Order: sequence, then C-alpha cells, then structure tokens
Amino acid sequence: MTTNPDDQVHIRPLPHPFPDGEEQCETLRQWQPLELIFTAAITCAQPLDAWDFRAVFTGPDGSRLDVSGFCDGQRRWVIRFRPDQPGAWRFETRCLSVESTLNGLSGAFTIEPRLADEANPLFFHGGIPRVGATGRHLTYSDGTPFFWLGDTWWFAPSKLVPWNGSSKPGVASTFRLLVETRASQGFNTVQMAFLGGAEADAGGGDWQLALEGKLDAAYWRRIDTCLDFANRCGLMPVIGFGFHQSLNAPTAGQLQRLWRYVLARYGALAVTFLICGEYNQGGGTDAAGKVNHSFTETDAARTQKMIELGAYIKAHDPWKRAMTVHPWAYSVEGRHAWGAPWLDFTLIQGGHGKDGPPASYYREIWDRSPSRPLLEGEVTYEGIFGFSDSIVRCNAWKAVCSGSCGFTYGAQGLWYPNQNAEDTKFSEWGPTLPWWEALARPGGVQMGILRSIVESVTWSRLEPVPPIRAEGTDADVFVTRDRGRAILAYVPEGVPRSAKIVLPEKDATKWRATLADPRTGERHAAVFPASVPDGGIALPDRPDERDWVFVLET
Repeated sequence: MTTNPDDQVHIRPLPHPFPDGEEQCETLRQWQPLELIFTAAITCAQPLDAWDFRAVFTGPDGSRLDVSGFCDGQRRWVIRFRPDQPGAWRFETRCLSVESTLNGLSGAFTIEPRLADEANPLFFHGGIPRVGATGRHLTYSDGTPFFWLGDTWWFAPSKLVPWNGSSKPGVASTFRLLVETRASQGFNTVQMAFLGGAEADAGGGDWQLALEGKLDAAYWRRIDTCLDFANRCGLMPVIGFGFHQSLNAPTAGQLQRLWRYVLARYGALAVTFLICGEYNQGGGTDAAGKVNHSFTETDAARTQKMIELGAYIKAHDPWKRAMTVHPWAYSVEGRHAWGAPWLDFTLIQGGHGKDGPPASYYREIWDRSPSRPLLEGEVTYEGIFGFSDSIVRCNAWKAVCSGSCGFTYGAQGLWYPNQNAEDTKFSEWGPTLPWWEALARPGGVQMGILRSIVESVTWSRLEPVPPIRAEGTDADVFVTRDRGRAILAYVPEGVPRSAKIVLPEKDATKWRATLADPRTGERHAAVFPASVPDGGIALPDRPDERDWVFVLET
C-alpha cells in the first residue's frame, strides 16, 4: 500500500487480496485499477445520495479525468481509477456535501508500464471496451481488436453463484470454479444480471437496497471480490440489474441512484454494461388473463425509462466505454433503443428457436448506416428444448459468418444455476442438469475452438458474404471474408461430402485451404480449391457429413 505524504490518502492497486490468502503485487501499473482510500471525520447519513465526492486526475501528458468516489460503509470513502499511461500522475479531491475534510486533498503517484510479458489481455491492452475505427467490431482500450466470447450467468453473483460455498460437495466457490473453467476454455466475457439475491453471510441484502437509498457495504464488497477475480482471469463481466417486468416499479431516480454507485465502484474495472435483461419485453395478457406478451403502456413506459437510463449511464461514465442493452427476442423486440446515440453496439437476442435468426437478419443489421458492431447475445442455449451442441455450434458459426463480432453462449442448467438434481426450476425450457454438469456440456469447449479458428485470421477485417447454396441441396454454407486475404466458410452438418460448394473468388491457384474441425480444433493438412470455368473457386470434399470449417488464405 502506498501512503500519501500527508497520511490522509492511501493508494493501493486492485484487485484486493482474496479470502484464501493469495498474495498480490503492490506495484501500480498501466491499465490496472487502483484505489484511493479516505477516512472521513463523521459517518455520512445518506451515502448513496452524496455524489460530489470526486477527484480530478492529471496524467503525464496533461490529460485530465474527473472520477466520482463512493462510500464503502461508515466513514470509509474510496475513489477508483484506471491509469492509461505510465509515469507521474497527480490528483485533487472535491467534496462539499459530505464533509470538508475530504475536500481539497491532493497527492501524486507513479504508474509503472504494463509488463512486457503480461498474459492477461485486460491488463496488457486495457479492459475498457471501445468501438473499432470501422464501426464493425469492438476493441480493447488500446485499439487492439476484441473478439467477444461470452457465457450467460443471469443469476450471478448471488447466493446461487456464491464466492464462498457451493451446492456441489467439495467445491469451495461456485463463482470461482465457473470463472476458472470458462477462462481456460477461451471465454473472455460473461453476461450477468445479478438475479438470485445476496449470499446469506454478505449482509442479508442485495443491489435492490440501493434503489431505496440503503447501503449494504458487505454485499458490494462481495461483488468486488467476484468482479476483481473475473478480471484477474481475463474475463470481462457484462453487467445489468434485473429483467423486464421486475423493472416496472423502480423509478428513474431510483435506478439512477443505483447506477451512480455502480459507476463509481466499478467504472475503473474491466466491465461493460447491458443495463438489464429484456428491457422491451411485452408483458400483456389476453381476456382470460393468460400472458400473451402483447406490448402494453406499462411496457412502453419501462422501455423508455431504460433507454433514458442508458443515456444517463453514458453521461456519467468518465471512461465512456462501449455499452449496450439486452433486448427481447429478435422477431418481437421492436428495436426501441437502436436509434439511441449512447448505444455503441447492437446486442441482439436470436431467441431459442432451433434454427435461430436467418443469416439475412444479421446481414441487414451489419449493412445499416452508420455502422455499429453487431453481437449475437442470446440464441439456442445448449440444452434448452434439448438442443444439442451441434445445433448451438451451427448457430454460433452462422452468426459470426454473418457479421457478429463475437458470440454469447448459454447452457440450460447454468444460465439459471440448478443447485442439484432435484432443482427443476425453469424446466419448461428443457431438461435440467445441476450447474456443474451444465458447465461440462461440450458446447463450452467448442465455443473456445470457434474463437481460436476465427482469430487465426485477421478477423476484424472480415465481411459477411450472402450464404452460398451447396449445389444439389437446400443447405446454406455461411461465409465471411477479408477480401483477397482470407475466407472462413462454415459447412453445416448433413451436407453431402461431395456436394459442390463454389465461392465467389477468382484464381484458385493463390488460395490454400485448411480444414478445421469445429468440435476438436484439429486442423487437417492443407488442400487446394479448384477453379470453376464459369467463375468462382470450388472447395475440396470434406471427410464426412459432419460440420466443418474451411480456412482459406492466400
């Protein structure tokens, strides 16, 4: 811990030491969050409504950033910061309403450069997501392309996905096991909606207390541990609070209070925001009182409230990270937020029909002007309605080849974490498994393989091609290309191995094709396409009628 000369401010890096006693480096580094800790003379009576405690940070190049602080309980106040440059930094606090002892404090600290061998891309490239220069993909803070590969844990962090304890015997932390497993498989994001309530030993409350102006510091400290640990493992939490009709009751002011606190507490971490789940779902009923999901005035009011909340979050986020909102299913969601200037990338929910959206739907969004990154955020979770890994795999590849700059996976039994074999909540969506068995579904590994194949080319330059029909069949092959440099062609399961597939390219002699197995990642020896007399190049035969990926490079 670094102590300021006047001993009024303590500066230390994040993440914090964890409960099991792990050690951490005390060096302050570029792209890694730090915190300034202050002790007030008195306890603030309404800490969630005291928003003028802040610090202005001045960097080595003279750039300035104004960052809000937050109360961490009693007399403890904190300001978190993420330095984007190495060198000498200065800060000065401003505080009028909490108490004068926190006003006008100043100091300096030195930021060391990022480690040359830093393996965590969130700490090497910076974990505040941006929109790439072309408007087609996301990047890390330094502009390096960021291929989004997410999992879905709507009930995390909570008593159902705790940091301490687990419903699986022998597991000390459900949350930690989920993070470590997905990180090892190549995932780099996870979508969370904080459903499920607080852990029993975390103060007895949860985030909803903040809507009432009540600070449950123990709850938020537990969330600190979870989000910090995810960042340490290379995962970027994509966070929101609540789902559809549950957000009818909170007022705009209550939601703003919650998000001001969240921005102050977590804005410096490698996170981004989806605000909530299914902000624009219809909740109407028919004459008999049965839910038919018609769009009512109540739904319209909630939808507008959440769109305005998005603008509020963007306005108060000093880092101006790329953010979005999670919508209802693509065919009925109404596109209400699509024109909002704060919406940096278009997250869609492809829904849970077996085939997902048609490729033309993705392409229509990709073609919109001005361009925004497109991201498939929820489609055919593995196990929902019994969907196999092959169905999920096909829909993931279709989305990516049709313009999605990443993909979010989900598993029945894990999006809501079934606590044991007897927990059949949400069984109407399909057969349920305990969360640890759902975690082991084969699709999780296959999503990491998808990412590795896509990233084997310069994926940020890829442009979708309209699906190509395999000759003599009614099956489409999904294709994306970096013009003149690389092509990815996904051939779905069931296409006859010898069915001719002709790509709209010229001069077959300049292309080399590698056949990649989307189930295992195994690459077959290079093969070469053949020229077609009337134009195009024909892909070689495949070993069998399972799905395969052709990777063509010049």
